[in-house]
Amino acid sequence: STSKGTYSNGNIQTVTTSSGKPFIFDKSTALVTSDSKLAILTSDFKAFFLDPDTKTGKYFKAFTYIDTVDFNISKKDNVLTVTFSNPEREINGSLSFNSTSAYSIPSETIDLTGTWTDDNLDDYFYPNHETWSFTILADNSFTAINANSCEISNGLLSPINTLANEYTVTMDVSNCDKFNGTHTGVAFVETIDSPNDRIVIITNNGSNLSSRTLGIKPVRD
Repeated sequence: STSKGTYSNGNIQTVTTSSGKPFIFDKSTALVTSDSKLAILTSDFKAFFLDPDTKTGKYFKAFTYIDTVDFNISKKDNVLTVTFSNPEREINGSLSFNSTSAYSIPSETIDLTGTWTDDNLDDYFYPNHETWSFTILADNSFTAINANSCEISNGLLSPINTLANEYTVTMDVSNCDKFNGTHTGVAFVETIDSPNDRIVIITNNGSNLSSRTLGIKPVRD
């Protein structure tokens, strides 16, 4: 894919809840894999999982699956533009992202082994906004639990291309209400304070009205 890469729109959004607690949502993020799959996590509680082979994709809003959308991807210079629509549901829009350098780091050189924590300062979708604690083993298998006792088991980050920073994700979620079930998606590693210190994970558990999406960004402990 000529569009393959990691992307960001660079915007930061702060939301204050009714209790007065501020949540800071990190910039919207996109990954186009070498096999042309696209996943997007936005700062306004939306997620997209798009398949260029079918020109359609899954659209999630506020955790929840809404419907399929048609889409188009174009890239000019370092800017990726994604348009999406579903006229029957009056869903439409356009998203633009700038490419980042994260994609060029070979996954074969990234050691994910260890413990990682997502403290909800930069997150989007997981239920009850609770901290996740991850343990990743040498074979990139992982488990996790959050402060609300949601659990992840049988997790695996599988490099799509060992010469690029891109992974498929599979994991089983339990004790998490409608988020339960087998999730699939994609991930990549980015640098925040030190090299390769945060993982961006974007998954979903299906494409029906009860399906949910998870966007988690654990940071290396």
